[in-house]
Amino acid sequence: MGGIGDRFFAGDATLTRAAVRLADGTLGYSWILGRDRPHAERCAAIDALLQSPRHFHTLMETLITPLEALRSARIEARRAEVNASRVDFFTLVRGDNA
Repeated sequence: MGGIGDRFFAGDATLTRAAVRLADGTLGYSWILGRDRPHAERCAAIDALLQSPRHFHTLMETLITPLEALRSARIEARRAEVNASRVDFFTLVRGDNA
């Protein structure tokens, strides 16, 4: 990261995979970056529950939509941080034009 150091190949990233089967037979799957088995299992359980009309709307309202909003806010905050330090090279005066 940061454009320095050795190359990073996406294939070198560690992934944790999980699959769960609910009591009703519904399967849920997840793949997450890193080594956090409980996290992967929770994500797989949520995936399975989202397939159920009984749980879909509740999970969307209480979990997915708030997480999407949080992610969007983080992306926007990072975008604002980057834009605050952006340099517009077209406005710089060259040494021979001064």
